Amino acid sequence: MHTTAPKALIVGAGIGGLSTAICLAQSGWRVQVCERAQEIREIGAGVQLSPNGMRVLAHMGVDLAGCEYAPQAIDIHYGTRWLSSMPLGAQARRRWGAPYVQVYRPDVIRALRERLQALSPEALQLGCEVVGYAQDADAAYAIDAEGQRHRGEVLVAADGVHSPLRQQMLGDAAAVYSGNVAWRSVVERAALQGEVKAGVWVGAGQHVVVTLLRGGALVNFVGVVEQSQWREEGWQLRGERSEALAAFGQWPLAREIVQCSDTLYCWALLHREPLPRWSDGRVVLLGDAAHPMLPSLAQGAVQAMEDAQSLAHHLAQHPTGGAVHQDAIARACTAYFAARHGRTARVQRESAANLSRFHRRGLAALATWGPLWAAQRVAPLWTQQQLLRRNDWLYSA
Repeated sequence: MHTTAPKALIVGAGIGGLSTAICLAQSGWRVQVCERAQEIREIGAGVQLSPNGMRVLAHMGVDLAGCEYAPQAIDIHYGTRWLSSMPLGAQARRRWGAPYVQVYRPDVIRALRERLQALSPEALQLGCEVVGYAQDADAAYAIDAEGQRHRGEVLVAADGVHSPLRQQMLGDAAAVYSGNVAWRSVVERAALQGEVKAGVWVGAGQHVVVTLLRGGALVNFVGVVEQSQWREEGWQLRGERSEALAAFGQWPLAREIVQCSDTLYCWALLHREPLPRWSDGRVVLLGDAAHPMLPSLAQGAVQAMEDAQSLAHHLAQHPTGGAVHQDAIARACTAYFAARHGRTARVQRESAANLSRFHRRGLAALATWGPLWAAQRVAPLWTQQQLLRRNDWLYSA
């Protein structure tokens, strides 16, 4: 007897939502992605995809089509002083089984959309703002802003740090302002003078990360600075050049990038303590809706991709033909939480610790960065291997 594959509703067409749709479609699910935007706009930001994320891309069959940039190393500076570098390139492939790449977010979204379209041409529904959910023994329902109900056997909330579905599930506890704001811009490499390499510059109360995109044709700047108050939120808030120069102008490359930037954006960095659960029956959280994290380990997008693969794996442990019983969905979502929660909680903690480490002052900074500077000069190869080893728990998983 012919049976119809169960349907998954995914809320949000970001990296996490699209990855979830792909992983579930590969597992035999029908998928519908509800995205509030009327069109997918390019958010001009760089994304770092560490080897653990690149393995998920390979699992999904997603091809970045040569638009990525694979740095040979990431340099670490304190102030303007070079301290050391973490080798990547061939070493990353040998050690972690996949490359470490830097890529333009619009290129990642485009590659994910193309893969999803190949698997499920009608999956993406734009202009569908989901504001709540309901469920019964047979289905979950995404309730949109017009009051319409979209039906599926499982509902995945990949709708970000301000997820209304997470709020309905777990209450009103808001993400907490970290005391830091981030600045970003992307400029043409040709507009800059001299050599440009991927690197991190740390200092008292602030740091800068520079990455290269599209094979090195674009340069991505992110600067983070401590700021006591923040009244507005959003990735598209404009910032004043004079403020960015005041914060980051002591670093020559950062100053040059800011001066060359047509547009600078500035937004609040929010974080949340690990949640006690991620699911309610047939409804489950994913990515920033479940575990928003500071960007100091460059893991936000990658952890959402890992979530997608894990959730699809646990849902695949149950039959995909015909109706899927509510208890089976609930068990799969609970197993997904159990598999992922410890890891994402650790990434959240380590991201916050890394931000604090980057911003240390005075004697605390000297105690943190002085040994690295000294070790690099006494035993450079050993020092670089130590930097690699520190990331084994994250990139090898």
